[in-house]
Amino acid sequence: MKKSLLFFVCLATALPVWAQKVYTLEECIEIAIKNSLLTQQAQLNLQDAGTDITQARHNKYPDLNLSIGHGLNFGRSIDPSTNDFINQQITRGGFYAGSNVPVWQAGRFNQAVRQYQYAEEASRWALKNQEDNLRLQVTLAYLLVLNNLDQAKRLQIQEELTAQQLLRLEDLDKNGAALPGAIADMRGQLASDQISRLDAEQQISTSKLSLAQLMNIPFDLNMQIAPDNRTGTRETPESARTLLAETMNYHALIRSGEFTQQSVQSFIQSLKASRYPQVGIGMEMGSNYSSAYQIQGSKVKFTKQLSNNFNYAVGLSLSVPILNNYRIRSSLQKAQTLLQRSKNDIAQARNLVQQRIEEALLLQANAGERVRILQNQVDAFRESFRIAEVRFNQGVLNSVEYLVVKNNLDRSENQAITARYELSFRDKVVEFYANLKQ
Repeated sequence: MKKSLLFFVCLATALPVWAQKVYTLEECIEIAIKNSLLTQQAQLNLQDAGTDITQARHNKYPDLNLSIGHGLNFGRSIDPSTNDFINQQITRGGFYAGSNVPVWQAGRFNQAVRQYQYAEEASRWALKNQEDNLRLQVTLAYLLVLNNLDQAKRLQIQEELTAQQLLRLEDLDKNGAALPGAIADMRGQLASDQISRLDAEQQISTSKLSLAQLMNIPFDLNMQIAPDNRTGTRETPESARTLLAETMNYHALIRSGEFTQQSVQSFIQSLKASRYPQVGIGMEMGSNYSSAYQIQGSKVKFTKQLSNNFNYAVGLSLSVPILNNYRIRSSLQKAQTLLQRSKNDIAQARNLVQQRIEEALLLQANAGERVRILQNQVDAFRESFRIAEVRFNQGVLNSVEYLVVKNNLDRSENQAITARYELSFRDKVVEFYANLKQ
């Protein structure tokens, strides 16, 4: 019974470990985009732009207004049946309905619709730019966690190897076959390896914290992420470099600026249309009621008064702007300045994207060369360490010389791990720019 109870307790304790969520890179990116307050703000801006389009379209439709009133008049007022002045309290009321139909506005409303449509596209590309930036940040943080995990594994192997050598030397020392200095050197190396491993574990925690903050989720020290199987060397041929130059114009930052420029141009056309006459058709109808209304000494009922007093009218209106206190001209001047700013923003965005692409290609090439050199160095130091270990175990090599060779191998392997993950990130950046056109 006790054994069964112990089994179930152990099982319940292990379940949270088994159920630990393992995040892939795509899941981390998706969660980060979903939880980012910056992307949420960009989405709200996009919603506002859609509302502006709806309003601009409805401005072309007729308006309709209805008003109903009822009240008391005290003192001097007009008798509606005789149009004479009377001095008594009366009850009066009525209703009015009016509509205005825009007939010709010199294209002002159509330009306003285009203005907000372009503004919506600009907001949509601004949202994509925010998501793309976050995607690259999460990718870098994700690979940094994997790099630190691999570094910690490598340091653990180094520590275990040193511990095995120390144990062997202590066994030899019991038989008087080991130098005391060699044991002290190996103990010092073991402590150094332990400190390096502790530092690596701290780096793992720090990098996980950075990733969790980008994802905007609570930090979990036991957070698990899936390995990246695409880590490795890639080549960017000259044809791909040409493709990157062509896809530059599809970058979200540039596209957002282009649509902003088109929006400003439509805004300018809308302002210019305001300088032309505008034609509209107006329609109205109404009726009224008064308690003083009489016909041949008899009061007229409410419904009868509304029927008798009903009136309607239709008219054509022409509005000609002559003097507007310099408002339209001032607005046009500011709009022209805004247009020039949008052109400058596009030029600046093109320069920035071009610089980022050039930097990405250069860093990718450097990272690839660094991986190849470090791998050759690791192979050389690994063979050197194999020989040194045999000689040290045979007592031909002293501990100082052995530790120099071992540290050379450890350092080169650690650098090679970092270089491989750096190359993976550089590959992903170049791949991001190459896929802009898709």
